[in-house]
Amino acid sequence: MDYRKLRKNIKKDYSGFPKVRVALLSDQSPQYPAQSIRAMAYEYRIDAEIYEAPFDSMEAEALDPASGLYAFAPDITVLLPAAEKIRARYYETPPDEREGFAGREASRLLSIADRVTSASGTNVAMCNILETDDGIYGSYAASYSLSLLSVLRSANRLLADGAASRPALGIIDIASLAAEFGISNARDERMYYLSGCAFSQEFLFLAMDRAVSYISALRGGVKKCLVTDLDNTLWGGAVGDVGTANIRLGESGIGKAYADLQAWIRELSRRGIAVCVCSKNDERAAKEPFSAHPAMKLGLDDIAVFKANWHDKAKNIREIADALNIGTDSMVFIDDNPAERGSVRAQLPEVAVPELPADAAQVLPFLQSQNFFETVSLSGEDARRTEMYRDAGRRESAKDSAASLEDYLRGLDMRCAIEPFGEYSIPRVAQLTQRTNQFNLRTVRYSESDIKAFAEDASCVTMSVSLKDAYGGYGIIGAAILRGNNAPAACIGSGGSGASGRSYGSRALFLDTWLMSCRAVKRGVEEFFFNHMVTTAKALGYERIVAEYIPTAKNAPSKDILPNMGFEPAGEGDSKMSSEGDATQWELLLDSYMPKPTFIKEEAALGCETKG
Repeated sequence: MDYRKLRKNIKKDYSGFPKVRVALLSDQSPQYPAQSIRAMAYEYRIDAEIYEAPFDSMEAEALDPASGLYAFAPDITVLLPAAEKIRARYYETPPDEREGFAGREASRLLSIADRVTSASGTNVAMCNILETDDGIYGSYAASYSLSLLSVLRSANRLLADGAASRPALGIIDIASLAAEFGISNARDERMYYLSGCAFSQEFLFLAMDRAVSYISALRGGVKKCLVTDLDNTLWGGAVGDVGTANIRLGESGIGKAYADLQAWIRELSRRGIAVCVCSKNDERAAKEPFSAHPAMKLGLDDIAVFKANWHDKAKNIREIADALNIGTDSMVFIDDNPAERGSVRAQLPEVAVPELPADAAQVLPFLQSQNFFETVSLSGEDARRTEMYRDAGRRESAKDSAASLEDYLRGLDMRCAIEPFGEYSIPRVAQLTQRTNQFNLRTVRYSESDIKAFAEDASCVTMSVSLKDAYGGYGIIGAAILRGNNAPAACIGSGGSGASGRSYGSRALFLDTWLMSCRAVKRGVEEFFFNHMVTTAKALGYERIVAEYIPTAKNAPSKDILPNMGFEPAGEGDSKMSSEGDATQWELLLDSYMPKPTFIKEEAALGCETKG
C-alpha cells in the first residue's frame, strides 16, 4: 500500500459517490486519522464526510446530547482509542489496584459505544488497542496477568466478547494488523509527541482501510464470490499437459503451498463465499484432480459453478455471475497469468483482480492480507450457501428443459412461509438489509438491534419470508417492515430519507423496507409476499399502504415493483406523499387491490430448517 499515492485521493473528485457521514472519536489527535478515512473511502467509491470530534473528547462527546457528534447526525461512528493513553492511566494506577484494570478499560470503551449507539441509532466501528510491551517484565510479561502487555491483551479480548453481544458494534482489529506490520513500524513516537497521533502514516492508512472496509460492508459492499483459475493457481503445472498424477500438489515442497491455498479457499466456501472455477482447460481433465488426486483439499462439492472451456475468461465470469444471480462487482478473480488478469480488469473493471505474487509460496499470505471478504455479520444460512448455489444450477437446467415458464414454475413445487421477525430470523434479516442491493426499495441498512427494535414495537408490522422447492431450501430470502404512524423515531434507523419522516395518517402503513434476495425473484415470490402484506394490513384495519422508491446505482431491478403491484404515484396534500428529490412516493388503496396469482403454496415456518 503506497500511502503517498493514496493521500492524493483527498483532492480527487468524489461526485457521483454515495455520501456517508462518518464521525471520528479518538483520545489522540483526529486530524490524520480523518484524512486517512477520507482518502481510503475513495478506493471504495464512498464520499466520506468526516466529523472530527475535539482532541481527547471521546467520553464528553458521547455523553453530551448537545455535542457536535449528535448535531452532525452520523451514519456511523468510528472510535479510535490510543494505547498510549491507557498506558498512562495504567502507570498512574498503584500496583495493588491494577487487578481489574483491563475490565475497567474495556467497560469504559463499551459504555462509550453503547451511548453513541443508543443516542444516534447508528452503528459503531471500534478500533481495538495496540498490544504494546513496555519491557518492564521481559518475557514474563506474556504470562503475568498484571503486566501492561497482558492488560492490553485482556482488554482487547473483553472488547471482542462485548461486541459479540452488541450487533451494532464492530471491532476493527488493528491489533493483529499491527502485529503483522510490526509494532515498531506501526507506531511513531515522534509524531505522537509533536502532533498527538501515535501511528505511523503508513500504518494509519492500513488501519483506516480496515475501518472503511467495514463501513462499505455495512452499506452492502461485500464480496460474495471467489473465482479461481486452476493450472499454476490451485496446483502447479498444467493438468492437461502433465496429467493429474504429475501436478505439483502435496505435503512437501511448493506443492504444500498450493494445498494450503486450497484449504483456505475451502474455508471461504464453508463461510458462505461462492467458490467458482474459471479455467482454460478441457473440462474432463480439469475436474479429474478434484476426485482423483489424494492431496486435493477442495472437492467438486465445494465449487458452486465450474467453468472449464476455451472461452474468454471475462465471458465466463459474466456467465458465473448470471448463474449465481449476483453482480460482478461482488466477485474476486485470482489467476497466476498476468495477461488473463489484465484482460479481465479491462473488460470487467468492477471485478476485484489482485496482482498475485509470482512466487506460489507468497500467494496465500498475500490474499489473506487483502481483506477482500469483509463481513459485519453471519447467519445460519451462510454455511449452506454453496449448496444453495448448486441447487440454483439444477433449477436453471430444469428451466432450460421445461416446455414453458408456467410448466417450469409449477414443477418447482414452491412453498413459502411468512412470519414476524423472531430470534432466529433477526440476524438474517439484518444481514439482508446490509447486503441486498438490487431488489431493495429504499436500501436502508439496519443493524440487528434496529431489526429487534422493529420486531418489538407494536406500531410496526414485520415479516420475513422463507422459500423451499423441489430442489432444496432457500432459507430466508426476503423481509418487509411496515410502520404505523405511531412508530417511534428510534425505529426509523439512520439510513432513510424522504417519506420516512412524514406523517401519513392513522389508517395507513408506510412500507419502510421491502427487499428480496435476487436468488428468488421473478418466480412469483414477490407477488405472494405482497399478497400477504395486503391481507395482513386489511386485517389490522388499515386502508392504505404508502411506499417510497429511492433509486441507487444498483436497485433498478426494483424500480417497477410498486406500479406492478397496483400502487399509484402519490400527489400533494395532507393525506398523500409527494416526490422528494430523486425519491418517488406511491400509494395503494387496499380495497382496490386484486391478489396476484402465483404457483406458490403457503406453509408453516421454514426458517428452522436452515438453521446452521
